[in-house]
Formats: sequence, structure tokens, C-alpha cells
Amino acid sequence: MRPEELKALNRALGGQARILTRRGEVLIATILLVDEEFGDVLYGLVSTNQPERYSGREKNSFCVPFEDIVAVEELEQAATAKSLGVKNK
Repeated sequence: MRPEELKALNRALGGQARILTRRGEVLIATILLVDEEFGDVLYGLVSTNQPERYSGREKNSFCVPFEDIVAVEELEQAATAKSLGVKNK
């Protein structure tokens, strides 16, 4: 992961980001923790293009190692609400 992705994850902490992984997964995640010491991101899954990876799991939060992250796009709150079908008043 490049320094730009780490910065984007830290800015998105508590909010949402689109993450592309080396396995080709594109996920929308609520960023819960960016652990620079251990090199992991703890996230709540909002959506993914690989739902089969999560079927049968009862957990709501997951972890992705820094080395598996290819790109990160911080999502603005309004854009996130729109992608979830929430309309602004």
C-alpha cells in the first residue's frame, strides 16, 4: 500500500471508503481502525463485489492487511448516503 492510501484510510476513519484489494475485491467499508503498528485495517462491510467471501459469517467487522490493499478512495458522507439509497432532505 502506498502512503496515499494510508492517508486516505486515516481520513476516512469513522466514515466510509472504497477499497480495492489484490484479489480484485472492491468493497465499501466503514473504517473502524487503522493499525499502523500491525499493518491492518479493521472495517465494517457495507458492500462488496465478492459476497461469497462473507456468506455464512456472523461477524460484522473484518480485517484486511495493508499489503492486500491496492487502492483507497475516501467516500464523502453525502455520496455514501446516496449509494445506500438514502435521500437528503
